[in-house]
This record gives sequence, C-alpha cells and structure tokens, in this order.
Amino acid sequence: FLGAAFLAGAAFLGAAFLAGAAFLGAAFLGAAFFGAAFFGAAFFAVLCLVCDFFATNYAAPLDQ
Repeated sequence: FLGAAFLAGAAFLGAAFLAGAAFLGAAFLGAAFFGAAFFGAAFFAVLCLVCDFFATNYAAPLDQ
C-alpha cells in the first residue's frame, strides 16, 4: 500500500512538474513574442518618423 501510494504521489508530482514547466515555458515564449512585437512596433515607429522627417525636409522643397 505504501509503495502504491508512493508511486501515485511520485507520478502526480512528476505530472504537476511537467505541467508547470510546460506552462512556464509557454509563458516565457509568450513574453519573448510580445517583446519581439514591441521592439518591432518601436522600430516601425522610428522608421516612420525618420521617413517622415526626410520627406518633409528634403522632398517638400523639390515639389515646390
């Protein structure tokens, strides 16, 4: 009986550990994805600002 209870407890702990590790891994990947998306958005915003700056400062006089 003690052996069976020990095996059941070990299996439960192993499953809980695997589930927790999988959850933490998924959360970490999600955080990395959001970080990449945030950097992408910031890079895109800076790119737009730079393009807008050059367009207003250099292209506008050429249009006139």
